[in-house]
Amino acid sequence: MKARRVSRDICHAPEAGEGEFRGQQSLRSCYNPRLGKELLRMVSLSSNLVAAWEDRQGPAVLGTCDAHGQPNVVYVGSLVLEEACRFVIADSAFFKTRANIEAGSRAALLWLTSQWQAYQVHGPVYYETGGPIYERMLQWVPAQFAETVKAAAVVEIETVYCGATKLLPAT
Repeated sequence: MKARRVSRDICHAPEAGEGEFRGQQSLRSCYNPRLGKELLRMVSLSSNLVAAWEDRQGPAVLGTCDAHGQPNVVYVGSLVLEEACRFVIADSAFFKTRANIEAGSRAALLWLTSQWQAYQVHGPVYYETGGPIYERMLQWVPAQFAETVKAAAVVEIETVYCGATKLLPAT
C-alpha cells in the first residue's frame, strides 16, 4: 500500500510572527451553560480545518479518563461542529464515558479525513440535558436514536492537532 502524503496546506502551523494559521482568527462569544454566561474566546479555526471536519471518514473517536486516569475510548457517529468553538455529541449509549464526563474528565476527539489525515481536538467536556444546545442537538440527531438520546456531550475546543502538528493554540 502506497503511503499518502499529508498536505502542508491543511496541516499548517504558524510561522514566527504569523499569529494565525491559514484561516480566520476571531473573538467569538460562546455560551457556556455550565457557567451560565457568554464567554469571549479566541478561536482560530481555519477554513481548511472545517473542510477536514466535513471530509471526515467514518465515525470519530472520543476519549475520556476516569478519576484514576484509566482511559476510555468510544466511537461516536452523531456529532456536529457548532459555532466553530465546540463539538456536540449525541449520547444514546454512553456508560463509562458518561461517568467520566460527570467526574470532570477532559476529552480528546479524533477523526480521519479521506486523505488519511488525523485531526485531534482536546478540551473540557460537559453534559447538557436541556437548554439550547440540547434542543439543537435533537434537531439533527438521526431518527433511529431520537428516542434513546440521554444528553448532549459538549467538547469545548482548546487545542487542535493535525497529526503531530499543533494548530491551536499556536505555540
